[in-house]
Amino acid sequence: MAYDEKTITEILEKIVDVPDEEPPVVPRKWEPATPAFRAILLEEWLSTSPGLLGTAELFSQHGHRSLTEISQLASFDHIEGLSEKQKALLHTKVADTVKFHRFLFKYSQEDKYGLVMFDQDNTAVAMHSGGVLRRSMLETYCKKTCEEFVTIVLLLLDRDERIAVGSFTDRLYYTMDYSINEYIAGVDLTSAFLAWCFSQRLDPEVAIVSSERGTAAQAITDKIYICGLYPALWANQRPDTWKARLPNNKTTHMRRALADAGILGKKKGLLFDDSKGNMKTDENFYAFRTDGNVGFRLSDFTDEQRGFKFAG
Repeated sequence: MAYDEKTITEILEKIVDVPDEEPPVVPRKWEPATPAFRAILLEEWLSTSPGLLGTAELFSQHGHRSLTEISQLASFDHIEGLSEKQKALLHTKVADTVKFHRFLFKYSQEDKYGLVMFDQDNTAVAMHSGGVLRRSMLETYCKKTCEEFVTIVLLLLDRDERIAVGSFTDRLYYTMDYSINEYIAGVDLTSAFLAWCFSQRLDPEVAIVSSERGTAAQAITDKIYICGLYPALWANQRPDTWKARLPNNKTTHMRRALADAGILGKKKGLLFDDSKGNMKTDENFYAFRTDGNVGFRLSDFTDEQRGFKFAG
């Protein structure tokens, strides 16, 4: 879709050139997941594996209506209609996600975490957008989404945990030489990527999204705090104000995400990121290094033989 000149002007007017003070964060009212939302999460989680499509109803018939309930099952033998292959697939999915959840607690025993943030480029997506992406490349970019990122986000949301995506993409790019008709950046890019994760994932080649699945995808995306901010852009435009106040790492992203959740100074955040520079933390969070060549993988944090890089 192309924006007309009037719409472009209105959008750019809302993107204030770097202000004198960092925009405030107003904490959102956090609502626990409703049964209807949990049903959406369950269906999405099962649909990440083609062999489990359409099995959500089988679990509901046996009183298991959430991911958390399923992850606590020792056996799936009582679920009528599941093949042995499907049971084996479920065991693998549950084992990986439960191990990862234990991993999170292992590194936050003293200061229990209150939020998990994922870097976008080379972590949630096994590709780098450069901070601003040509719209013609958006589908290619989204198809590089790491399925295990999607899997763990769904499980954490089912457990009423707060999720954030922090990226160096920034809407300030639109005020430069990046036409909004040709490029996508900032919260627009992250929102588009997240909506794709939970809608077109079933059949990305055909990329057909019904209005019902689109609504479900939006419901999930709305639960995720997005911080698209590139400190270097702010500092370049206003070095007198921002060069010293916005370090070129994810400390600002995490601080804003914790503030949005209303837990800044009360609980720590956990960051998963591929960049060595973003392993620099402050008192607000711990950081874990992902492999930028392949993106987020559960095995990097659940397989003790592999080892992993931890900062904090």
